[in-house]
Amino acid sequence: MNWLSADQVQWHYLGEPYPVSPVREDFLKIALHAGWLRQVPDLPSPLQCDGLRQCPRTGIWEGHITSDHPMAALYNRWNQQAFLEKGQAFPKPGERFVDVAIDEVQWTYLGSPNAETGMSGVREIDL
Repeated sequence: MNWLSADQVQWHYLGEPYPVSPVREDFLKIALHAGWLRQVPDLPSPLQCDGLRQCPRTGIWEGHITSDHPMAALYNRWNQQAFLEKGQAFPKPGERFVDVAIDEVQWTYLGSPNAETGMSGVREIDL
């Protein structure tokens, strides 16, 4: 066996250890486990509408604008979601304090975990 002597080993100071903030995946895993978020399965072909149309399907919708838009960093966030009933108007961006024209928003249907009950306007809510 070949041992190194003390003069053959070099040590480098790398600083003090400190905890790092959780990465996005860790935060989402914690929030999902705590019940703050709900994971929605991917749809085979996403249903999309612009902000001028009436909502074609009841459920959760997420709004996005093009990434080259000057307000994209403020608007394109995970919390730009709305639960809409079929036939309702999509939310106006100005109501969310972001200066974006309604026709620039593309809404994507994320699904709905809520089941129909057979009564108008009444749903079985699944959390």
